[in-house]
Amino acid sequence: MISSTVRDLPRHREQVMHACLSTREPFMPRMMEHLPASAADALAVSVALVDACDVYVGVFGHRYGYVPAGTSLSVTEMEYRRALEREMPRLVFMMADDHPITAADVETGEGAERLRALRQSLQTRQVVKFFSSPAELRAQVLQSLVNLDVAPKSAPEAGSDLTISSLASGWRLRPLDAHPVLDVAGFERPVYTGGVRLSFTLAHNGLGGRPIHLHAIVPEIVEYRPGEQAALDYRVQGDALFGAGVRQPRVFSLTLQAGCVKSARWMLDGAAGVATARSENLLDTDPPRVLHFSDARDDIEELQGSITLRDAGFVKLRFAFHYSVAGEDRTHHSEPVLLYAKP
Repeated sequence: MISSTVRDLPRHREQVMHACLSTREPFMPRMMEHLPASAADALAVSVALVDACDVYVGVFGHRYGYVPAGTSLSVTEMEYRRALEREMPRLVFMMADDHPITAADVETGEGAERLRALRQSLQTRQVVKFFSSPAELRAQVLQSLVNLDVAPKSAPEAGSDLTISSLASGWRLRPLDAHPVLDVAGFERPVYTGGVRLSFTLAHNGLGGRPIHLHAIVPEIVEYRPGEQAALDYRVQGDALFGAGVRQPRVFSLTLQAGCVKSARWMLDGAAGVATARSENLLDTDPPRVLHFSDARDDIEELQGSITLRDAGFVKLRFAFHYSVAGEDRTHHSEPVLLYAKP
């Protein structure tokens, strides 16, 4: 169980995830980012996640975190208390004083006081390691896991499924070069101007031992408003640059025009050029792309892509992942992405 505040520590959480998967007998990381959207409250989901795991890894920076209504403790502190109550092996890591931070990463007021008390309590209860960078945190977690002697307490489940990272993590969505991101009243999410760069991490959940085959990824336009939107005016700073980023086997680009998704293009290795999808399914290339996931815990795929708007208008878009588990068809929808381009 990887426990921390999320908004300020996305890179740290990613490094802890990779550390879990790098041990000789990999630990399957369980994270809020890998859970499907749910109407359940955050506290209930978090406690259930702790109960489903065998080891607790807590990472603490300078934010106390979300405090649910009717309580005085943050979800992060409640996760630790639940791990303590279960007498789970607990690995705790704290940000050192020389770790670079920004003002937005530091909580003030009552939250800061609660965090100070929590950090003191943690150092009293157990050994705590201090990290000065995400890379150092990864090394510390890896070493701690290697030295950890723990047998799984939870019985194997039959629930094989595909875990797909959430776009709610800030580092999963990145603006195009020189394009601002708009935070406008009346829109439930930030609006990315001109387009967006995005990424997904896909992995078998490590349960049940049944293979998974991902055979379709379909962009779905949930809402489209053509033309200029006065509330979403913006100005590009400097030169407007477009592109899908680093050329890797799992890098794609697609364009939106007149409220429609144009064919996706996949970047191929080396000088092999591109492969173009023949339908709305991003994986419908020649030959077709089907991603296979065994229950090996290091069987992970990373998808990176860019979306570019070719005409003026507002678009709300999500991705539908269609896959099968032992012949049973399933679908997962990503969180929506809000996009806007001015004339």
